[in-house]
Amino acid sequence: MAKKRKVRRVRKRAKKKDYWIPEDLRKGRVRRYIKRTYGNRGFTKDGKIKLEYLNKAEERAEKKGNESLARAIRLAKTLKRIGRKK
Repeated sequence: MAKKRKVRRVRKRAKKKDYWIPEDLRKGRVRRYIKRTYGNRGFTKDGKIKLEYLNKAEERAEKKGNESLARAIRLAKTLKRIGRKK
């Protein structure tokens, strides 16, 4: 009696629009905003954004009514926190 072969299922990749990270995190968007607004003092010596300046930038974006940028900054803060947990 012949053995049954297992059928391997292939997972379909999500379409480009179905990724969970929205356009709020276009590459370098938050970094460019911090650089434009606060200059080099918003960064550490190794090029990472200081949390203090992320908080300031979020308040400033909300105050100016730029909700999309504020969401991007919040997401950057969350991802920064997730990176430390590992």
